[in-house]
Amino acid sequence: MNRKVSFTCWSALELASLMALGAGCDKPPLLQKQTAGTAAATITNQPAPSITTKEQAIVIAKQEVVRRGWTNFREKSCALDGDHWRVLIVRLPEVFGGHASIYIPTNGGPIRYVKGM
Repeated sequence: MNRKVSFTCWSALELASLMALGAGCDKPPLLQKQTAGTAAATITNQPAPSITTKEQAIVIAKQEVVRRGWTNFREKSCALDGDHWRVLIVRLPEVFGGHASIYIPTNGGPIRYVKGM
């Protein structure tokens, strides 16, 4: 009795989607594929309020890194880049890879957090 057993290789995204659908979630979790040489970005569930000033963007970015457990840091730069603010936060003391870029939409969309490598 020869039986052939076939195994299917599933990607992490497919498995997560199946598990989310099986658990009764209406939407699969947001996953972003990480490629070599790029940092994985995460998107927070809390949307930012509509912001118009640089100071508001810096306050929101600092709140985001505190929420992620950072205690000693400073804002290095903040710039309006099209339809979002890009705030660079560095850990103190400054070390290679000890930074994060926080992207905050001006229209109140979700905040994106990109950790340094």
